[in-house]
Amino acid sequence: MSEKKQLNYVPFGAKQLEAFADAALEMGNFDVAIEGYLQLIAAKSNESRLYVKLGNCYAAQHNTIYALEAYNAALEIEPDNEWAMHYISHVTYYGS
Repeated sequence: MSEKKQLNYVPFGAKQLEAFADAALEMGNFDVAIEGYLQLIAAKSNESRLYVKLGNCYAAQHNTIYALEAYNAALEIEPDNEWAMHYISHVTYYGS
């Protein structure tokens, strides 16, 4: 029987969790990074950079739809977010 274990980041504070998710993203462990960013967004959904990082994870997994949703969420919070605009053009032009 294979059971998917849910990661528990309760001991981490927000800064530590973001650093952990950033490290997971850098190492290519996108599922762990996504889970971390989603937890951070649930706690503080008004930070556009978290949505950009989440979008980068989805783009790396070739999930264009979720990537664009994340980047657009970043733009809803911060309409002049240059990173979100850059990644939207990149994903739109090249695919993820």
